[in-house]
Order: sequence, then C-alpha cells, then structure tokens
Amino acid sequence: MKLGALGDVHGDFASVRTIMGRHPDVEWWVTVGDLGDATGAYEPPPKPLHWIKGNNDNLEVVAEILASSREIENLCYIPNARPVTIGPLSVVGLGGTLAPTWFDKAPEELPRPRLASTVTGHFPPLARDDKRRHFVRSEVDACKQLTGIDLFLSHEAARPFYM
Repeated sequence: MKLGALGDVHGDFASVRTIMGRHPDVEWWVTVGDLGDATGAYEPPPKPLHWIKGNNDNLEVVAEILASSREIENLCYIPNARPVTIGPLSVVGLGGTLAPTWFDKAPEELPRPRLASTVTGHFPPLARDDKRRHFVRSEVDACKQLTGIDLFLSHEAARPFYM
C-alpha cells in the first residue's frame, strides 16, 4: 500500500491530477486542507483524496458533506479528532487554525459568517469571519486521547516555530 501526501492545494486541481497521474502506484492520498479554489469550489480528483479542513476551505461545503447532503467523488473529508481508516492505516486530523480568543469555546459555539451581504445579496464562500475555520481545545484534547494512530494531519504549523 502506498499513501501520497499533498500540501495546501488552493484549487489547483490540474496539478493534483498531474501529480496523481505521475504516481499510478499510489492508492490513497491525503492533504492538509485549503483544498477548494478561491470561489470555494471543489473538483473530484482521479483517486481517493482524504482531507482535513484548512482556514481557507469552503466550510459550507464541509458542513454539507458532514450532513451527507453533498458528495464529491473521491473526496473523503476527515472531521477533527475522528480517526478514519485509509487502507491499513489509522489516520486522524486536526484541521483549521489556532485562534486563542476562540480556543476554549465548544465547536458548536463558533459563529458562522453572515449568510448574505445587505449590499450585494450574497456573501463570499470563504468568509474570513467564519470562526468554524479554527480548532478548539476539546478537539485537541480528543486527539491527545487517541492511541494506535499511524498518521496525524494538522493544518496549523507546530508551535513553537522560529522565523
């Protein structure tokens, strides 16, 4: 079994197809979020791609996937702190970013963005006021309790890091 890994895709699905095409022996792929393009759209990759949320993902799409009201072929979303099996591996992710002012909130307390602008009648899918793009303490604690994990994915850089 071969597992491939991608960084932030930011909607460059052409490169994803090229990379996957160059590695036909890789059965499964993972990525650390920021998968959608600037408009919040997602394309189905040619092979299974498991992903965690990034701070620039379209969280309305993520919510629809979690609610089973949307499916995108070969895209397999990994919710925070919920182990999944990919081939013989146990994988868990912690998607999103650290926001100290929101860290001690419960996930359901993170506010969603305004749904429509009063001026244009719509609101961008990648709204920066969508606090769901952050992870919270309970998700970190849940990850710390897990055992038997083969691969841990995180969108946030490890701390401390030095410039």
